[in-house]
Amino acid sequence: MLRVLAEPAVVGTYYWGKHDPKTQALRDASEWLELAVEPIVERSVRELALRMREIRDPKRMPGRTASVRRILAGLVRCGKCESSYTLETSGKRTPDGRFYYSYYNCRATCRIGKMACEGGRVPVGELDGAVLEHLAEVVCTTERCQTVVRDLNDAPNKLRETRRHTQLQAALAFVRERIGKWTSELERSPVHAAMGRERLVRMRAEEAQLVTAIGQVGAPTNAPEVKAASAQFDGETIRQAWARLILSGSVASLNYLHHLVERIEVDGNAVRVVPRAAPSDGRFPGGPRVRGQSHTAAGEC
Repeated sequence: MLRVLAEPAVVGTYYWGKHDPKTQALRDASEWLELAVEPIVERSVRELALRMREIRDPKRMPGRTASVRRILAGLVRCGKCESSYTLETSGKRTPDGRFYYSYYNCRATCRIGKMACEGGRVPVGELDGAVLEHLAEVVCTTERCQTVVRDLNDAPNKLRETRRHTQLQAALAFVRERIGKWTSELERSPVHAAMGRERLVRMRAEEAQLVTAIGQVGAPTNAPEVKAASAQFDGETIRQAWARLILSGSVASLNYLHHLVERIEVDGNAVRVVPRAAPSDGRFPGGPRVRGQSHTAAGEC
């Protein structure tokens, strides 16, 4: 359609010989042959269409700014009616595409009104920050960080044990393969029975030693490979780095939050965070508290 509008033949003028037949290069406009044809569009309509096309050119006007994904998108629900929370916005956008005024509010309140649910606006930044702070407080405990530190400091030993276990398993498989071959050979040719029995006795003794050694080493673990220069870790440093990651609001923080949290229920200024699976230490109770917004500032759902 855009190519048709750009062609002047639609308003009654066709230009023949615009391109060189051999090189296909565009000739000078003075060399074009002007032919009159029957118009199919009025000239004023075509000029208006071309003007609108120029105004709406994506190179000059990029269009709508892509919506910014919210940290709690899809998690927040109303504690009164169990409807999901939606976003209310007002004011102009910031340079990064966000609105200056953004609130979470009950979808039923926005769609139907307060006759369906009282709802209650909560500023996006306030609820996001409160939930992330609560998550960091619950997850980044001293006990958990001490466990991480122990695992990291023990990683080199576990890695050595895993390698030793692998080596012993390979040696045991080799000895058992030899035992199988000698047993088959003795069954086929009893000539070498005396020598073969002695070899089998030695190999079965070696097999028993390897089995004992494997039992002492224990099962292999998926221990991370840690360089010797960083073999010691500080629990407080890990706790602070872990908390900063959660509070950053980055993509990693968003994915971590959605991995841990099933839903977030808001009832007035009380917030209940429901985990996907209760931690083994039981530390994921309740939730933060936020300052509810009772005013009715203009906004859009």
